[in-house]
Amino acid sequence: MNRNSLVTLVVPLVAIACCLAIPLLVSAGVGGTVLALGLGLPLAAGAVVVAWVVVRRRRMG
Repeated sequence: MNRNSLVTLVVPLVAIACCLAIPLLVSAGVGGTVLALGLGLPLAAGAVVVAWVVVRRRRMG
């Protein structure tokens, strides 16, 4: 596994973990879970897209 593949895997995983953990820590329970999913999933999806674009530009450039 090369460095670009590793970055593509690690960055989204870290983003997902942070985006889901912070709202869960702030407000526990069912409300916290809904908040974590509502905030975390769009942010994690954005992190995946950013990581993909960065890796793709490095390969092309």
